[in-house]
Amino acid sequence: MSRAPGRAARAATVLPIALLLALTAGSCASSPTTSYRDEAGRTVTVDWADYPASAGIEADAVLASPTVEETEARVTPLMNDLKTAIDAELDGGPGPFSWSLRQDPDEGNWFPTGGNGYGGGSMLLLYNSPVWQADVTIPEHDWDRVLDAAEEVAERHGLPRRADDCDSTREEDACDPAWAGSMRSATFHGTGTEWLDISVFDLTLDEGLRRDAEEYGWLPAGIELFAGATAVRERDRDEFVRRAAPFEGLALPDETHSD
Repeated sequence: MSRAPGRAARAATVLPIALLLALTAGSCASSPTTSYRDEAGRTVTVDWADYPASAGIEADAVLASPTVEETEARVTPLMNDLKTAIDAELDGGPGPFSWSLRQDPDEGNWFPTGGNGYGGGSMLLLYNSPVWQADVTIPEHDWDRVLDAAEEVAERHGLPRRADDCDSTREEDACDPAWAGSMRSATFHGTGTEWLDISVFDLTLDEGLRRDAEEYGWLPAGIELFAGATAVRERDRDEFVRRAAPFEGLALPDETHSD
């Protein structure tokens, strides 16, 4: 994993020795703290309310990822390569496809992440890419071919780790029998905080989902490509490094605040 200049040396001086979670009595929890000894033998205590990322997100993963300004430029070639690969894989039956962008105000935008999960603020921004759709009914026996073609592209773009629907890392409702029988999906990650989600589905295979698609205007069958990232602005990167330095090498506590 790449590091900002000087961070490797800082990591050698951080020796975690105890995790101290202090919760106040009553309904309001205080932020967690962690203590460690530096090379001089002094005990240093950090308050996780000052952590510039978020609970569950390592600062090094953020620094290994593109900045806000770099992220959108990476999404376009990724999506183009995905569409080309899927078209080529299913050319002649049933591809290539006519792809279109789904219009949604929450897509193609950056959003503040709010709190850091420990009672403090986060410097991170969350990106939801525009969603590319192919309005087509694909036979169920070809669904895995779509995901496998996407996997090859994801690896070339630095997203080699694949988690399929109903994997233990996915939300439980992804394993609902109706959805499991009507969709295949996978999410791809790299060493940083970028991700790619691809779904191939036919909601007409389940009567309840077919009715839902009609009621809510969902695409009844097709492919969807969706990417995102958590990042910091280029102008804030040095400040993020400065604020993250005291937490280098420390295990992240569980989230203590709902932000």
